[in-house]
Amino acid sequence: MRTAAPQDLPALRENWQSSFGDGNEYTDFFFARRFDPSKTPVACVDGRVVSQLFLLPASLVAGGTHYPVYYLFAAATHPQYRGRGLMADLLHHALRIACADGMRGIVLLPGEPGLYRYYARHGYETAFTRRVWTTTREELARIAADAPAADALSFLFRYLPQRDGISWDKDALGYALEEHRRFRGVYAASGDAFVALSDDEADCLCCPEHFPQAAGLLLRLTDCPRMTLRFPADVPYGEVQDGGMICFTGGRIALHNAMISFAME
Repeated sequence: MRTAAPQDLPALRENWQSSFGDGNEYTDFFFARRFDPSKTPVACVDGRVVSQLFLLPASLVAGGTHYPVYYLFAAATHPQYRGRGLMADLLHHALRIACADGMRGIVLLPGEPGLYRYYARHGYETAFTRRVWTTTREELARIAADAPAADALSFLFRYLPQRDGISWDKDALGYALEEHRRFRGVYAASGDAFVALSDDEADCLCCPEHFPQAAGLLLRLTDCPRMTLRFPADVPYGEVQDGGMICFTGGRIALHNAMISFAME
């Protein structure tokens, strides 16, 4: 176990691409803008990096108070080295780093439902929720309101610190917006709502009373007849689902309807 070094980049790319299927353009984009070797725990076998994860600085907002945390992103083990417990060792190594850095915890969003059980075995607990609603264009049209265009970065930077959940600095939000535009789809914002659309799926951020603006933005962005939307749990549509986990480094922090935003899912 150690942290990464610049010369590990070829192995880091190979592990990432063999695990997630992303191409060179996407991994180049991440490593150029978000990679910090000192916050990248790795596991080596015979001197080669075969397992890795990335710790990204973020803020956990709870009741208006901001706590420093790490966001665990893109945990990957090369297929030839899976089943050896390397990722479990890395998770505990990452927790030691978080404690040493004065972080209040490590947050992550499992890539699939079955992984919640895996992370729970290593000290993580479900602490974030979101609603998921599969709906039609006609249904959105019935509730949609006018949504004059606004700057997306400004909205996110203002909105996220106002609710329990994960908040990001402007560099991280700018990265996420550009990543979405280049590799996933389109996005738009009004003064009170934000939506990021990928094919027939969308992430929506807004207060409950402003969800009609989110609907209006979606109707302008796409003519898709049916969409699956993800949004904060206090918006009263769809079903509440697990939306992320945290491993606290010390005492628990009470969270209410906390959400991990779209920024690094």
